[in-house]
Amino acid sequence: SRSERILIGCPPNEEHVFSSLIATLFLRQRGLNVTYLGANVPISRLDDAINSIQPDLIILTAMQLHTAANLYEMAQFINSQDVDLAFGGYIFTQLPELRKKIPGHYLGNQLEEIVPTVEHLIVRPGKTVDFEPLSDRYQDALVHFHDKRPFIHAYLWDKVKQDVMKYDHLSIANKYLSLDIDAALRLGDINYIQTDLDWLKALLVNYDLPVELLPQYLAYYREALDTQLDERGAMVIEWIENLVEE
Repeated sequence: SRSERILIGCPPNEEHVFSSLIATLFLRQRGLNVTYLGANVPISRLDDAINSIQPDLIILTAMQLHTAANLYEMAQFINSQDVDLAFGGYIFTQLPELRKKIPGHYLGNQLEEIVPTVEHLIVRPGKTVDFEPLSDRYQDALVHFHDKRPFIHAYLWDKVKQDVMKYDHLSIANKYLSLDIDAALRLGDINYIQTDLDWLKALLVNYDLPVELLPQYLAYYREALDTQLDERGAMVIEWIENLVEE
């Protein structure tokens, strides 16, 4: 019953859709024309949707640190298309300073805040938040980490296979810790990993990774970083050294 068009979805690799589904329901109940794109939306699909639907507002939700980094990259693309962005999700309640990194409008910490916030934005669009480009230091660290990641994982396999950690457990641990390091570097603050670490521990437990092996795994990961990274990766090494020493 209303002319405004809204797109709702999740950035690449984000499979948690509860918040975006609830937002879709709430906004449709208010008579808004909402197109739900679902989980794990690639930029190419979003581009097609923007061109065909011509939305007044795009809403994206992210629950994890690495999907927040993907949301950040999508936000830059949306900015270039001259479309307003609103965003939310669990990671932004756990890490409030991360909201300032996203060039868009934060939807708030509670689901009931979504409707009034969105209605305000489509009636009176706010000034799009500028984003800070990644510093040269973090850009160099990110490229260096990407180049050395296969060698880091190879070192870990050589070390950990001598213990009781199974290959499947090691693969899961490597995958998610690497995703978090990559995300923190893309977002420009290595300390962001700390917030996601408790979530990561719970995830690994769900994958049957014994909790008592995690400290030893992190110690091995520090060794791998020491052997593979040079001064460009110093911030990553320093972060994990502080973690292991706690």
